[in-house]
Amino acid sequence: MSILFASCGNGITVYNKAMIDPKTNDYKKIAFITNGGNVTYTEKKIKHNERLKIEAHAKEIRDKFQQRFESMNIFEQYYTILDNVPTTAKGMRSLRSLAKSAESVMEKLPRLRKIYYKTV
Repeated sequence: MSILFASCGNGITVYNKAMIDPKTNDYKKIAFITNGGNVTYTEKKIKHNERLKIEAHAKEIRDKFQQRFESMNIFEQYYTILDNVPTTAKGMRSLRSLAKSAESVMEKLPRLRKIYYKTV
């Protein structure tokens, strides 16, 4: 398998250059890496060394994303998180429990970042 990383506006699509998808007549899509470095695999049969390459690339993206995000001031981080937390029941419960807490924004940020990093 030979992999290809292709940049999209919302992340990076990972293709297997050795296979053509008959539906799209393009390389076979095997994974997607979000702008935050989260990986979603669309193909189950991926060789271990190829998976390691994908994970290493995702880690590099994740580290850069988190470094950029954490260089923002705390209120920019806070409002960015609030704008992007998923509106699923779990996401809303997490936000409600943090909102009810008497902690300062600075104290809440580490937990809010964990929620945010899982979603971007």
